[in-house]
Amino acid sequence: MKRRSPRISPAGRERYATAAGFAALFRTEMADMFHVAYVLTGDPVLAEKCLIAALNDCIGKDCVFAEYAPAYARYAVIRRATKAICDRVQPSARCDTGERYPSADAHKHDALLVLPVFERAAFVLCVTERLSDKQASLLLRATPEVVRHARIQALERHGPLPVYAHGEEKGRLAPRWGEATPVLSAHAQSMSRPKSQ
Repeated sequence: MKRRSPRISPAGRERYATAAGFAALFRTEMADMFHVAYVLTGDPVLAEKCLIAALNDCIGKDCVFAEYAPAYARYAVIRRATKAICDRVQPSARCDTGERYPSADAHKHDALLVLPVFERAAFVLCVTERLSDKQASLLLRATPEVVRHARIQALERHGPLPVYAHGEEKGRLAPRWGEATPVLSAHAQSMSRPKSQ
């Protein structure tokens, strides 16, 4: 027997985030969200694709409380970025943490971007985003022990690494952010328009 979705009264629906609300959130928090995707993937073009996919994921949800929308949207970006990492990194590299993405002149922009991709992801998720090793392991398709080893390896091999607070200026970390903005802005703008009946 097919289950029916619970009926929500108009007054109750106001408590939930809307597609337009998510689109507005992505516009206002775009730089910060792009930064998260960029430092995880190490690739500005891939980071842009992750943001667009995350926005599409969010606007398809009608059961997220409005007050939790910012956290939900940020996690959607992280989920998309880590999926992109796992799709490109060989399983063996998740154990030795040695595989890198080619990133031209990445070392000129941020110390995080010269880390092997898995070490960088483990550091960003567990330190910057404050996820547990268990939570990060589920996103990275690895064991908590492998994630813990990668995080410690990043600190031991490269010394102190920058930790950025949410909302801090990220412009210097995204060398192609100026090129990415129009695409993301246009997509978010189109998603915020009411659909014609």
